[in-house]
Parts: sequence; C-alpha cells; structure tokens
Amino acid sequence: MSNSQSVPDNIDWEREEEFAYTDALTLPQWGWEFLRRNPDYREVWENAGGAERLAQRQASTIVETQRSTRFGKWGLMTGCDPQLDCRSSVVFWDPDLCGRVLRLNAIPVEAGRGCEFHLSDVMCKSVLLRTGDGAQHLLFRDGCYALQLFVEGESLAKPVHLMPARPLDRDSDQFRSYQCFVDFLVSSRLLPSHFPPTYLGGRLKCVLRALDGDLAGASQRRIAVMLFGQVRVDNEWCAVGRPLRDKVRRAIHRGHDLMRGGYRTLIR
Repeated sequence: MSNSQSVPDNIDWEREEEFAYTDALTLPQWGWEFLRRNPDYREVWENAGGAERLAQRQASTIVETQRSTRFGKWGLMTGCDPQLDCRSSVVFWDPDLCGRVLRLNAIPVEAGRGCEFHLSDVMCKSVLLRTGDGAQHLLFRDGCYALQLFVEGESLAKPVHLMPARPLDRDSDQFRSYQCFVDFLVSSRLLPSHFPPTYLGGRLKCVLRALDGDLAGASQRRIAVMLFGQVRVDNEWCAVGRPLRDKVRRAIHRGHDLMRGGYRTLIR
C-alpha cells in the first residue's frame, strides 16, 4: 500500500480549516485520528466485512455482533471505518487499554441498587457489542461525543441497575466517566462539559498535519509552508542550525510513531 493511500480520502492536509474540528478532541479521540491513518490497519479494514461494516451504517438502532480478533492487535474490540473521523466513528476501545471506558456491573432491577437503565429508552445512537465470554460493550454517540461502557452481569436486553464495578477514586477517569453516565441518564445527552479538549491539542494538530503531508508525499519544505507560512520558511529554512527543518522532521517522526502504535499512550 502506498503512502498516499494512508491518508483518508476526505482529508485535504493543505487546508488548515480541515483540521479545525481537532481543537475540541479528547485524548481517546486523538488516538483514533492517528490509528485510522495506519496503512496496515486500513488494509485490514478493507478486507473486513459483516458486523464491522454494519455497525458503521446504523443511525439509531442497536447492533449486536461478536468481538473481532483481527482488530485486537490495534487495541480495538471490533473494527471501525478509517474514513470516519472521531466525530462520526464507532470506536470500541479495549477496556484494558483505555482507562476512560466505564466499567459497570448490571444487576436485576429487584436488587434496587445503582442507576436504573433501560436500553430501549436511549435516544441517541447506540451500538451494543456482545463477546463470547458474556461481556457487553455499549457505545453511545451524541453528536461528536462518545461514551463507552464495559458491562458485566445481567443482560442489557432487559431493564437493569448499573453500578460501578469497583470503588471510584474521585480523581480517576472512571469517576469522571461515571459522572458523565449519570448526567446522561438524567438529560439523555452527552454533555460537552464532560469532554474537555486536551491541552496537547495544538501540538497534536501540528503533528497530524505534518504526518498527512508526509503520507501524501509532500516535501518537508512544503509541509513547513503549510504549518508555519511562506514568509517564515523563506526567512528561517536555511538559518544556522536549521531549527525549523528540525521542527518539521520531529513532527513527522512523532506522527509516524503515534500512527504505528504510540496512539496507545494517548488513550490510557
């Protein structure tokens, strides 16, 4: 697969406005943006079919499928279309990899504990993934926001009470995800306040554009012009020590590192 095929078809890396949406991304969303550019992942997706593709097409219904081992090496429970950016993708991260996946236990309603939950009452897009071990992975999508649950115990096909699988530390990602879920049950929305963008966003956007330029076959100078402007490149490209060239090279190298597996550090 050639480098140019690693850039999703709907991305024009030279247009800064194409990346404006990344200003609001969380770290797991950044993880998907880098993974979906991986040429090996994209090739595996092209050869996939069945439930993986079905999950992408559903608008507001529940899809049940089995865990796909072909995508396990990427830290995913099942595949996701690399043409879809984080605003519309259905990404099931492995709960053992992503600390923001909320772990819950489902118990009968008669037990009277935890948050009462009726899957049929959910108004936003929901995708349910059942695995052979009986675990249930549930993803809610509301606009550009997503919340993933890992649920053990009673089947979500009937009303249940959901409670944290373990005591929650108030400073943990699990606590923050649980608060998001509680507010979701009340408002039927994934509230933006639970999805603050990462402070690394500016740096990651620069790295992502540099990666896309390199995958598209652009020269390092061309990438520098797109990132820093023609005037700065004319003035600094041949400066003593060539710091601007080094900055572009580092951004490209970092982009490839994140694409090839480093994205895992973003979603932990």
